[in-house]
Amino acid sequence: MRKSVFDIKQSLILYTVIVVSFYFTSIAFFKAFDINGIPLTHFFTLFLPGILVSVLDKKDIREVYLLRKPSASKYIYIGFGLWVAVLIISGIYSVFAVKLLPEEAELLEAFDYLFSNLTLTYQLVVIAAIPAVVEELLFRGLFLSSFLEHMKPLRAMVFTSLMFAVMHFSLLKMFPTFMLGMVFAYTVYRTNSILPAIALHFINNGFSVVGTYFLLNTELETGYIFSVDLMAVIITASVSLVFIKTSQKSRGLNG
Repeated sequence: MRKSVFDIKQSLILYTVIVVSFYFTSIAFFKAFDINGIPLTHFFTLFLPGILVSVLDKKDIREVYLLRKPSASKYIYIGFGLWVAVLIISGIYSVFAVKLLPEEAELLEAFDYLFSNLTLTYQLVVIAAIPAVVEELLFRGLFLSSFLEHMKPLRAMVFTSLMFAVMHFSLLKMFPTFMLGMVFAYTVYRTNSILPAIALHFINNGFSVVGTYFLLNTELETGYIFSVDLMAVIITASVSLVFIKTSQKSRGLNG
């Protein structure tokens, strides 16, 4: 009888193939299609292989990718709160990390500059929406479902988050990406669904896109930039808390 998800050996083989192909394909596609190579790379190297292997091996797609309605909705709010915490920690970390890795910081700034002439809507689709869906289906779907089946939850979350961080090929982003992976994995594990992680991933990338777009198109002093970022985090967290309280009161009235 075939298992509904992959075993760890299968996952690691698939991961190795995907990472190698992602690295070389991203370079080739970017040279050929410029910015439009990014969604093409995500589709052909991060999304398509997992789907093809799942179909060929007759896996249950819903189980492999955890395509279920979320349970225990309170963990969606907890996941959001953890994301805000990671956002703040990552901001503090970046202040010191860019001093240790100035060359890589310059590369990331150059990457941001490439998007400066694109519309905000296009950036949200290419940088926020597509990666959120594709990367979550792969890492918190296919890989996490496999690891959760064969090891303890914490180890499964740590290993898949490391895999997620390594795939971004950036020492500067390694720690923040790993932390985000842990938040997304925890949320998926607790809600038993990939959907909240996709939403959180989109919010994270969208927050970055909007912030970068705003900063690249506005003349601001460094101190003011930090104040704007901090205020955005505070407002986001406050709105979330109000929503949670309202939802709790609504459930109390209906119960």
